[in-house]
Amino acid sequence: MVLADSLFVGGWAFSAEALRREEFARDVISIHDLGWESGSDGLVANAADRLQKHISNGKPRILLAWSTGAMIALETASRCPQNICGLVILAGTPSFISREGFKHGTEPAQLRALRMQLKRDRQSALRSFYRTVLRPGSGHESLMEFWMSASVGIPEQSLAAGLHYLETFDARAAATEIRVPTLILHGANDEVVPCAAGAELAGLIPRAKFVEFKGLGHYLFADRRKEVLEAIEEFSTGCRL
Repeated sequence: MVLADSLFVGGWAFSAEALRREEFARDVISIHDLGWESGSDGLVANAADRLQKHISNGKPRILLAWSTGAMIALETASRCPQNICGLVILAGTPSFISREGFKHGTEPAQLRALRMQLKRDRQSALRSFYRTVLRPGSGHESLMEFWMSASVGIPEQSLAAGLHYLETFDARAAATEIRVPTLILHGANDEVVPCAAGAELAGLIPRAKFVEFKGLGHYLFADRRKEVLEAIEEFSTGCRL
């Protein structure tokens, strides 16, 4: 299944090569191709601007966005609903870290530890992260090795900028401004973004539909790909009626 007029926005540490493997969206974009070259607030803020520019030409699209890409997509959808006919959020959250009024995030110290691990041993840090993304599934070693190979071209500065974004950006206000049809899919056993974070995000977006997949983790396509894609296709068909 390939969704017509669709764009898939990936997560942190996933290159366009890794995303194209999914083969369900007409077009893909890595967050690391959105101009992140350092951890400065200005360059990080440009990510949503660049995504908005990317979708501004042509007819409205279905925007599928995963993890960090979902946070960028939330900001973009709040700004330019005319370019989006439907929004599918995969394992998304309004805030990656815990903040005042939001308790379902990661502790900032964990994010800082990942940043330090990246500086010491990039390969080890990414391999550990991908393992967490794939849990609780098993038997996906070849997929993880593919992700490792595909990550080689991602600049160190871009990885650092992505972590900076996760530590600083809060999409709760943007989420309340979204007026496009929205579907939020989340694995009940997600160890990167708790399922409760996705449920809270659904409560912020007017008329958003939330679907929880029992037994799945952060990478929703690992073990029940057909079921997840069917949910996306049903939603997308409704958006085009």
